[in-house]
Amino acid sequence: MSAAAASAATPRAALGSTAGSGLPLYARVHSLLMRRIEAREWQPGDKLPTVEHLAGEYGVARVTVREAMAGLERDGIVRRERGRGTTLIRDLSQRRWLMLPTDWDELLAHIDERPFHMENLAEGRVPGNPDAGEPAEMWQARRIIRDDEGVPYGMATIRLGWGLYQLDPEGFRHRPALPLMQALRGQRITWAHQTMTISTADAEASSALRLGVGDPVALVRREAGEREGETIYAADLTYPAQYLRIETRLL
Repeated sequence: MSAAAASAATPRAALGSTAGSGLPLYARVHSLLMRRIEAREWQPGDKLPTVEHLAGEYGVARVTVREAMAGLERDGIVRRERGRGTTLIRDLSQRRWLMLPTDWDELLAHIDERPFHMENLAEGRVPGNPDAGEPAEMWQARRIIRDDEGVPYGMATIRLGWGLYQLDPEGFRHRPALPLMQALRGQRITWAHQTMTISTADAEASSALRLGVGDPVALVRREAGEREGETIYAADLTYPAQYLRIETRLL
């Protein structure tokens, strides 16, 4: 059975399997429609089934399906036209473009090649954490990361040693921190670590990244420093797992 066929085989059962997620019913229908679009059950230019048909498939009210469709339209995935139905206008089958690099050079290159926009939610001077080897004072920023179409795909908390931040405050406020840190202090960076954990979206991640509470996310922790035991860069990032791709050279 194809991925598309499997995704649509038992729509009511699939809807029931998300019941424990705490999501409103329309959000569960939206999530299942997204999976079917990602599985290429429909191609760009295809008409999606009618509201009445989908309501019957999922065993929900038509207003629930309309709310789910409205979410797809807001994200630029479908176009709804009165009297002409709902048309798929974006291909989501290739969305796993968010690479998790396995070495420093790959990480810097990946950040440089991705077009995105950052929105600083909050920033300022904060005390360092001596248990984590941080300097006495740090600069911290909370950010939402959006792709070139404005869709949020990452949430981050960035912490930099205050002395490092002062080398280029405007740059760190408006540009990705790692490439700028490399440009300013690259020769002095002697270590960097990265860990990833698969978890589920909490209320904050759900709101910021347009996810359902309980949807899978990747939690990434990155740290770097000039001397072992000293951390001048730390980042906690949350990414929707649906975007993630990991490639590792085995031989």
